[in-house]
Amino acid sequence: MAARLGFTSYGLEISSELVEHSRVLADRYAPSATFALGSFVPEAYEWDPKLDEDGSRTDFDAPDGYEELDMKLGDFDVVYVYPWPHEHQIFTDILRKHGRDGGLMLSYDVREGMKLKRIKHRD
Repeated sequence: MAARLGFTSYGLEISSELVEHSRVLADRYAPSATFALGSFVPEAYEWDPKLDEDGSRTDFDAPDGYEELDMKLGDFDVVYVYPWPHEHQIFTDILRKHGRDGGLMLSYDVREGMKLKRIKHRD
């Protein structure tokens, strides 16, 4: 959708099947969008289990997709994430440690709906 609005758009997906579906849709509706296979979680991210009492469903050991894009998480102004309902703190932590200072995290989950949050790096 962002590409259709004229934004430079990238997508990372850990599932090769979903990357392929994304590319097919982009070819039809937003040919300027670029997709890569890999995790949104940077390989350098160190997960703190205290952030997730219920057990994370995110795979922190999967290779990230930033090398394929020749970018890093901090290169993006807006990052759209789709966390499991109890993983908002983890995704915020990932962006605080590796995202752009002052960047935006747009998230969606079934329980909380859409949320937009400005991310500030921790001192």
